[in-house]
Amino acid sequence: YHPERLLEHVCHAVRDILGAGYGAVAILDDQDELLHHYSVSDQGHPAPQMHPPSRHHGLISTLLGTRRPLRHSNPGGDPAELGLTAEHSPVYSFLGAPIVSPTRLYGWLVVHNKCGANEFSAEDERLATALAAQVAVAYENALRYEAIQRHASALEERVQERTTELQRSNAELEQFA
Repeated sequence: YHPERLLEHVCHAVRDILGAGYGAVAILDDQDELLHHYSVSDQGHPAPQMHPPSRHHGLISTLLGTRRPLRHSNPGGDPAELGLTAEHSPVYSFLGAPIVSPTRLYGWLVVHNKCGANEFSAEDERLATALAAQVAVAYENALRYEAIQRHASALEERVQERTTELQRSNAELEQFA
């Protein structure tokens, strides 16, 4: 299973489960640079035109710095002031959770603009935190699976090389005999 596909599924599911107008999932690499980003709009369609938010200032920076969920009702509306890009629609409610394992911060899960309410609830926050923790586990498992597949492929290649060498040696021995 590819980690990128996992993020796409998670993004849609989290937005639907939490009843948000917008959802995004982002994963950082080992040097804390953005590796994957996936966002979905209120129409349920991918929002590839959206650039990832800044992780150096604004709400995402706070979320990553504290490694704790972050919930704001009416955080100001202006996406730029919140560290989001200008393409974002105004933000009226915000909920984010870090995607973190006991050993590593992987990224963030964010939803905003709660459908049918002015703000996300404490229950929404607990659910987002639980979902982010499950994303961390699933993402780690997907990475492990890819590593095992690469290792198995390398081993298969080595077996094939050795088999070829043995066949060649056997042919030489038969000629000598």
